[in-house]
Amino acid sequence: MSERLSSRFEIKFRISQEQAAIGKVLFRDIFKQDSRPEYMVQSIYFDSPEYDFYTEKIEGLLVRVKPRLRIYRSTVNYEPLGYFFEFKNRSDKHTHKERIEIAEDQALEIVSGKVPDSHSPVIKKLEYFLSAANLKPAVNILYK
Repeated sequence: MSERLSSRFEIKFRISQEQAAIGKVLFRDIFKQDSRPEYMVQSIYFDSPEYDFYTEKIEGLLVRVKPRLRIYRSTVNYEPLGYFFEFKNRSDKHTHKERIEIAEDQALEIVSGKVPDSHSPVIKKLEYFLSAANLKPAVNILYK
């Protein structure tokens, strides 16, 4: 298992198709096309029975967390390329991810409410939230 932390500032804007087309032209020399081939991302978000984490997002709390299992695939029907469990932490506009790569059997354990055997701080945090917030898989999203 490998762990990774990442941090960035994130501000999202809703724009029209026309604005997106103009932006692609304006910023074509600044932004580079992703060199990786396209892939599918499956995100299984976990929440409490009362949907506390979702409610925090909708209410716009400046400090919040999103526990999720991420599965990457080359296409929808292909075997997964990798499994990761992560906490996406947000403090105002600053986003900080705590992430660990896990095996398929560990992903299945997590989805069934069990804690994989690990000394990882991410898994220890998951163990705390599974108990304190009674986390369960709540939303499953697949996108390209």
